[in-house]
Amino acid sequence: MHALLDDELKSGLTGVACLATPFLSARDRETGWKTRDLLIGAMVVPLLALVGFLEFNFSVLVVFAATILFAGAVFLATKYWTAKIAMLKSALQSSPPPADRLLIIRSPADEASLLLAFSQFMSWLVVKVFATQRRWYDWIERAVRQASKRKLPTAGATLLGIAGTVWSLYLVTGKSPGNLPLWPLVALGVSLFTFVGGAYLLRPVGGLSYVTGPFFVAAMILVWPVIVLLSLILVIPFGPAVAFGNILLEVSAESTPPNGPWMVHLVEPAKQIPLRHSVYDNPKVQDAVCKWVEGIR
Repeated sequence: MHALLDDELKSGLTGVACLATPFLSARDRETGWKTRDLLIGAMVVPLLALVGFLEFNFSVLVVFAATILFAGAVFLATKYWTAKIAMLKSALQSSPPPADRLLIIRSPADEASLLLAFSQFMSWLVVKVFATQRRWYDWIERAVRQASKRKLPTAGATLLGIAGTVWSLYLVTGKSPGNLPLWPLVALGVSLFTFVGGAYLLRPVGGLSYVTGPFFVAAMILVWPVIVLLSLILVIPFGPAVAFGNILLEVSAESTPPNGPWMVHLVEPAKQIPLRHSVYDNPKVQDAVCKWVEGIR
């Protein structure tokens, strides 16, 4: 089907017979995020892991230099990745012949049906993960916008943040690291964020993204490992190119080519064939192909 994008080849073709064929289709994935934001999010997880590792083993200067180099390398890698995805999308485009020149024969429970079901399920999972995470982040953004408009409650939260910070510092001060409980540190982090975020919302400068930024980072940390894992599973049926392209490209296996009124012939498997998916060895299918070839000559 991709080869038929060549008009000269297509003009000399009598017809195409497809037996248990899964037709691959590629579309830009609607994630609710801008592609730029997703690519920035892809850098967050490995970058934080690298910084955390280097901080315990090297000086601040080494950490800073390595972080800059790594961020640049990831940026170049994402540019290469988006270019490869564009090439993959082009490679999965098709130009099928007219409906009367295309024979599509399927058998119940053939291997194409299994691939179709699997690919649709995986695509649904990826969309579900993105949609759930985006819904959560949208709720955070709405809450931040409302807080910036309601000055009195925000001021109260800021004062609570200050009080919580002072109280947490009092609990932490004077204790050795080995005897320090975890919950005062958590309380300190939450209080500091409430104090700084509330103070900024009272007089926002440069937009609200400075407050929602930590939630964006948290959203990317949660969503990217899941998306990568789901995409890795697609290596088995589709290969590595489609699997990694699946993150930004919705690739699915369909029962017919896209954009057309197609007729699918469903042929019952022959009783003497032990495997239901053996469409090619089915005498009924062979007869149907022969009659179709005779009809289009």
